[in-house]
Amino acid sequence: MEGILEQPGRYDFTSLMIDGMRDFIPVFNATVTAILIPSLRVESAAILLNRRLVDLMALLNQRMKPEN
Repeated sequence: MEGILEQPGRYDFTSLMIDGMRDFIPVFNATVTAILIPSLRVESAAILLNRRLVDLMALLNQRMKPEN
């Protein structure tokens, strides 16, 4: 799964995956690619990710405020 996580403040993996009450995390502009069938792709404006079933998460890029 690839998409955009919107979280206030700084990206903190621990608070995202462990803290809090919600089991599902919204992922926007998401694309899901099947591991066994790479040609199978599902795209959606938003997908709910069950954080209890996540084995690995990687940060691809980060939006930063431009320096003046």
